[in-house]
Amino acid sequence: MNKIESWIGKHVRIKDEYIADECVNVPGLSSYFRGAERKAFKVQMDCYGVDLFPFRREAVEVSTMPSPSHQIIIEDTRGNYPYLWDAKYFEIVTI
Repeated sequence: MNKIESWIGKHVRIKDEYIADECVNVPGLSSYFRGAERKAFKVQMDCYGVDLFPFRREAVEVSTMPSPSHQIIIEDTRGNYPYLWDAKYFEIVTI
């Protein structure tokens, strides 16, 4: 059985593979992280599950839901509500 290590309190940044020409090239991440592509963020919380935010206005069939994944909440860039992000877009860094 695989184990997921908690990232709470660690610092992360967007992986290079998701940044092109100094701009994040992932829908949903691109506008939020504009100008902060190389910035390190502190992880406030993490969990393993499915982010249902994209489905908030429609009925969802359990059979069509995405698979659970490691999700993180980081200190946000604009002082707004901290969002849940899929950890696959980030890597732990030492600052």
